Amino acid sequence: MTIRSRSPHPWFTVWVCFGALLLSPPAWAGEPTEHLRQTIDEVVSVISDDSLKQNRTELRARLRTIISRRFNYRQMGARTLRQEWQRFSPDQKQQFIALFKKLLEKAYGNLVENFDGGAIRFVDEQIKGHFALVRTEIQRSDRTVHLDYKMVQENGQWQVFDLMVDDVSLTHNYWRQFTRVLQEESISALLEKMKKSVT
Repeated sequence: MTIRSRSPHPWFTVWVCFGALLLSPPAWAGEPTEHLRQTIDEVVSVISDDSLKQNRTELRARLRTIISRRFNYRQMGARTLRQEWQRFSPDQKQQFIALFKKLLEKAYGNLVENFDGGAIRFVDEQIKGHFALVRTEIQRSDRTVHLDYKMVQENGQWQVFDLMVDDVSLTHNYWRQFTRVLQEESISALLEKMKKSVT
């Protein structure tokens, strides 16, 4: 079994968003939207750098650094496994998060070259305690993509812990695959399959 995202591919749409022609956030935008906008600005700057277009290794390294600051892989991993998370030992949890991060990094690294431009519009922001939902729309030539960011505030920063692409959740997408392996095999088998997927 190969661990992968199912169609529609969340990471493809994410990078269409990050590589889009960014519009200024509306006057109502609060901290979650502003923090997200800062990350998008950084990614756009890297993607637009002509000196990096012929150096994919350096391009991907810079993108990984930027996204790692905004994506909370620990939260994403735990939410992806849901109740299965409690079955993992502390060492297995550490291994899983490290592999899950590499899995996502590999996905966006492979797909960033498919960026086809577009314009992003911030639609809405909802904040409830330490959690927030930032809704955006990506105007593409063929259709409008709805991309919602679920965020959590930790250490003064708003970080992404899930993405909804046209109502398809990134963590749910992986949860279906991971759960199937855990039900049919074991935690060790899942970690081994993830290792093979990121090499």
